[in-house]
Amino acid sequence: MMDKINKVATLGLVAMLATGCFVGARNASEPRLGASPIASSRAAPNFLREAQVLYEGSTDGLPEDTPADEVAHYKMMLAELQTRNYAACAGCHQANGGGNKAINATNFQDAGWQRNNSSPGMVTSIVNGKGKVMPAYKDKLTLQQINYLVEYIRRFEKQKTDAAPITAGIPRGTVPAEPTPTPDETVRR
Repeated sequence: MMDKINKVATLGLVAMLATGCFVGARNASEPRLGASPIASSRAAPNFLREAQVLYEGSTDGLPEDTPADEVAHYKMMLAELQTRNYAACAGCHQANGGGNKAINATNFQDAGWQRNNSSPGMVTSIVNGKGKVMPAYKDKLTLQQINYLVEYIRRFEKQKTDAAPITAGIPRGTVPAEPTPTPDETVRR
């Protein structure tokens, strides 16, 4: 009896180790599902600029000192997405993430919504769509782009509460400097 238990335990351990070796086998540049800490610690956080372009559907909101070749790449990406009927997120959720109340679009600035919705759940909603209004993006965006969007959407709640600007994580010098607070604003903080 003990031999059988030892064999089963050993086989189970071997199976766990074997599958564990393959779990990490992925494209290193592609974030894991719901991997906000991984995505925010990237060495080249221009993924936030790509997410902003995907979210807004335009390169107009990018920082002025975004390299021209990067802007050209984003414009080509958007043009290609337009051929697949890509509708930018800001069309319904607004550029500030506040959500269009007329169509009951989600308000990403709502701290309660942010707390109650997991990153994998957000990925699922983007991939499969939601209800009759939000389209599915599984044939329009890559998993990497969808994860970038989730990371970007997570920053709206932080932006509203002033915990971190929406551009946190983008290298210094690629985002306009924040205005210096007035004495009244300093007292309130």
